[in-house]
Amino acid sequence: MIVAYINFRAGRRQQAVQRLEQVRASNSDLILARIPRAILYESEGRHEEARVLVSEILAVNPNYAANSASRLALLGSAPDEGRASLRRAGLA
Repeated sequence: MIVAYINFRAGRRQQAVQRLEQVRASNSDLILARIPRAILYESEGRHEEARVLVSEILAVNPNYAANSASRLALLGSAPDEGRASLRRAGLA
């Protein structure tokens, strides 16, 4: 997760996403690898991809909420922006 954050902060968004996908693939129930990607995808207008990630989050924890998720987003979006992105993608 830290490598993804470093890549994102260095402007290497694709490398950050690839690293998050590797983390997600190694632990299919890890919500933390999905939250920043969902926020990133939604902010880039990749709505369907963001919604898929939100549905995966909800499959792991049906009670998960945008308020909790936005606090855990590593990729540096402000909590309010992250929360708004997650809500647009379908996380209550």
